[in-house]
Amino acid sequence: MSYDPQPGMRVVCIRDDWGQPCQYHPERGKVYTIKSVEADEMVGDIVYIGTYLGFDECPVESGGEPMFHSKCFKPLDETRLDVFRRHLNTVPGPWERVGA
Repeated sequence: MSYDPQPGMRVVCIRDDWGQPCQYHPERGKVYTIKSVEADEMVGDIVYIGTYLGFDECPVESGGEPMFHSKCFKPLDETRLDVFRRHLNTVPGPWERVGA
C-alpha cells in the first residue's frame, strides 16, 4: 500500500529489523507522529533513495535527527480510532448507574 506521508500524520511501525546505526529505533506495533519528511537521505558518501521520516517521539542525537524509511510504517486509520474513542465515551463505567 502506498501513502503520502505528511508532518502531523500518525503511523504504525511495521518492521523492527533496523540496520542503521543510531541509539533509538522505532518499535514494531507502536504509533509515531511524523515530524519531518525527506526524499533521499545521504549518509557519508552513500545516497539512500526513498522517502524518510523523522518523528516527534524520537530524540535528536548528536549527529542529527534520526530518519527511517517510510516503507517501515503504515498510516494509522484515524477513523477507526475515532469510532473506538466514541465507544469508550458512551459506555458507562462500573461505578456509574445506567439511567441515573
